[in-house]
Amino acid sequence: MPGPIKDFCALKPMRKVLKAQHKARQLAAAEHLRNDKKKQQQAKQASAKFSQHVGPVFSIKSSSSDKIPVHTPHPQAPPHLKNQQSETKSHTNKKQRCEPNAILQALLSDEFSIENLHENENDSQVRFARNGVGTDILQKLYQGYWTTQQQLDLHGLRTDQARDTIAAFIQLALKRRWRCVRIVHGKGFGSLNQAPVLKGKVRDWLVQIDDVVAFCQAHDTDGGSGALVVLLKAQVRF
Repeated sequence: MPGPIKDFCALKPMRKVLKAQHKARQLAAAEHLRNDKKKQQQAKQASAKFSQHVGPVFSIKSSSSDKIPVHTPHPQAPPHLKNQQSETKSHTNKKQRCEPNAILQALLSDEFSIENLHENENDSQVRFARNGVGTDILQKLYQGYWTTQQQLDLHGLRTDQARDTIAAFIQLALKRRWRCVRIVHGKGFGSLNQAPVLKGKVRDWLVQIDDVVAFCQAHDTDGGSGALVVLLKAQVRF
């Protein structure tokens, strides 16, 4: 670090430099002021010339009645294309049902409770069928008419994890056109107080998915009351 200045004579060269810089700034400011005055004078001359040729200009107040409505016509599809557009829209709707987000949106409510449950006359097995689905479908499903093509095991998952996993699993099943799958939710032996938390939740979630046609409790050899056999809608090939 340099020592303090003791001889002020050493500041003389610096004073000369500062004085020169100050003078340069004054000259620049004067030049800037002259340019501004020149531009203002040119603008006045242009305005005077315009008024001389055109005359005075007045502002016009417009009313709402002066406004002309603009209608943009919507092109109509030719008749032979309307059916194609309808089919495309139908295909888009069907495709959206298979999207993960569409399924997840259907599972937003964890408070949803299913009501259309059918109990077997001989036991307490819970079975569900979508409205309009005959009881013969439930019977065929329980008897193994459709081959179980894939299984999902939810053991060890929290409720939110299980919900998202089911959504992804159903999306995959629809994409691969699986008609029948099995979901193992467990009997709750490892849960707090051995309460089957996922058992009821899984049923509630499945009912909220439109592509689920029906489900029933699995046979004892396939998980019994700790698993569900699920029948999905047949996916049309395009």
